[in-house]
Amino acid sequence: MKSKYLLSFFSLFFALLSPLFLYGQGGEKPIPEDFLKNPGKPVLVMFTASWCGPCGLMKTDILPHPEVKPLLEQVNFLMMDTDTKEGKKYLTALGCEKVGIPHFVLMDREQRFIADYRGYNKDPQKFVSFLNKALKP
Repeated sequence: MKSKYLLSFFSLFFALLSPLFLYGQGGEKPIPEDFLKNPGKPVLVMFTASWCGPCGLMKTDILPHPEVKPLLEQVNFLMMDTDTKEGKKYLTALGCEKVGIPHFVLMDREQRFIADYRGYNKDPQKFVSFLNKALKP
């Protein structure tokens, strides 16, 4: 019985912390620089899909919000469709293949993991706080 709980605990622990160990390890940058408009800026990747209702709400309600839009201009913002070959490739490269969508991965200028944001929240301030983790010194 204890081993069942231990296995569940370690599975959950790894699922929650795996991004900390996978993004930008070994000097490798997960996103090719030719994908980035300005390699000197932090990187924000949104994993999305056309069928995803919460993804659509992020795109229509949160991303164009007056408090969010200027912050998006300060990062290299990439949208990756998880139903495409390329989207699946980067989902795997960033260790996110077992995470639901929408899923945002925020990395610094060197493409080292800073934070991730999962799901939809109608409060734009939550997303502003998330973005500020890369933008505030």
